[in-house]
Amino acid sequence: MNHQQRVDIYKQYMAEAGADVNATVPFLWEFAWSHGWELPPPPFMSRFGLAFFAALAYPTLVLLLWLLLTVLRPMYYELFTFATWAAVLAGLLGAIATPIYFGRVAKQYGLVHWSTFSGVRQRS
Repeated sequence: MNHQQRVDIYKQYMAEAGADVNATVPFLWEFAWSHGWELPPPPFMSRFGLAFFAALAYPTLVLLLWLLLTVLRPMYYELFTFATWAAVLAGLLGAIATPIYFGRVAKQYGLVHWSTFSGVRQRS
């Protein structure tokens, strides 16, 4: 079974279990999978891996949104300072909250190892 087939089985499993698929398969993972990156779904990742991913991805999104918004008006130093602090806070919050959330999802739906996942509840 290839990676994309396993991802499809994971999505189907989560939908059948009653989980919100948009919450258990975030946009960044969909983006990564569409570009051929073989990341496991978030509940199967280690807490450190999730924290690292969130600490990099969330501030990047904040800064990209800030850049898009400032294209329409002149850039002010205060706005840059605010965007920088918002990015730092988003990174910290993401690094703390993301592993906690997906750790709970993994426990709730019986998800242990991505390499052995076949669409049925796993024993820990």
